[in-house]
Amino acid sequence: MLGYARPFLTEDLISTVWIISCAVGGLVLLVIGARAAGLALLGAVIGAIVGVGLVASDFDMLPQGAMVGATIGTFVGGLLGLAWKPSASVAVLRALGWVTIGVGVASVLAGRAASQQVCGGDRHSCLPEIDGGSLALFALDAAWVAALCFVQAARSQPSEAVEHTPVGRPDLADAPSG
Repeated sequence: MLGYARPFLTEDLISTVWIISCAVGGLVLLVIGARAAGLALLGAVIGAIVGVGLVASDFDMLPQGAMVGATIGTFVGGLLGLAWKPSASVAVLRALGWVTIGVGVASVLAGRAASQQVCGGDRHSCLPEIDGGSLALFALDAAWVAALCFVQAARSQPSEAVEHTPVGRPDLADAPSG
């Protein structure tokens, strides 16, 4: 009898690691001061839970409900976070943005490789729920979180000093020539 080893990576393990990473990462980003990115990650957790709840009657739709809910939660949380001024420096926000891009690219590539893993004699995917659509949503979420870091960095930069005409003093161009 030809047996096959059960894959180390399962969809349950991946989803558990993802939800814990988003919750912990969101809290860490909030503490660091990247508030929009932190709220986006926490929004992803809440969105995933709501998404699962909305499709709970159809067991086969649970992964899709979680993915779509997480994406909506990421966007809503991030938009809310943009209203909250970051306390992190511009350099830290930019670095977090670049790190998010790196983690996003690495995760999508790892997800693509994992989804190509085959199991059993009929050569089916070991992780059928990891498809191009779910990887695209993950990439979109990662890009949004990185963009939030860059937007908050740009908004945090000190603007150049703007010359103001003192109140009560006419501009030299408006003075009568004599």
